[in-house]
Amino acid sequence: MNDVVNFEDLTTFLKDASLHEIYRVSAALFNELQNPKRIAAVKNSIKVGQTVEFFDGETNITHSGVIVSKDIKYVSIQPKDSLGLWKIPYHMLAVNARPFDFSSKGKGLNRNQIKVGEIVGFHKDGEEIIGKVERLNQKTVSIITKNNHKWRVAYSYLYSVIDGEHKQGQKGVLIEAPV
Repeated sequence: MNDVVNFEDLTTFLKDASLHEIYRVSAALFNELQNPKRIAAVKNSIKVGQTVEFFDGETNITHSGVIVSKDIKYVSIQPKDSLGLWKIPYHMLAVNARPFDFSSKGKGLNRNQIKVGEIVGFHKDGEEIIGKVERLNQKTVSIITKNNHKWRVAYSYLYSVIDGEHKQGQKGVLIEAPV
């Protein structure tokens, strides 16, 4: 078995699948997420007080936290990067998980490559616009620039900007502190 899950292979299959076929795959995946043997395996492999990673599908961010308690279907976690307690299903835990490769051979980025809070850019009428991701929508990304301009941009028009924002300098683009 390959050590990395290649997302491009899965999307290639799904691109040609009928809506009914996608639904069938979705139902099969849901059944596996509810599989008592899989849940028990994860539950038995973790302990209260252990630090674990867990994935938030809404923001595409992997968080780290300490297990506070376990019950039949859920685990309570104190995240290291925020206050409060998260009660999450066991399938959100990154236990015995292989890494994913979400890189795309196509144009732009896809929803799985972008996280809320990241800095991204796009071109509009020859101008480079850079901002922070506020929200991941179905077809677009909601972005806010340093000047509080809000944009909704299709994933295919976006590119990653590494820890920076856009400023026009004498000799091109200057990358500075994040938004």
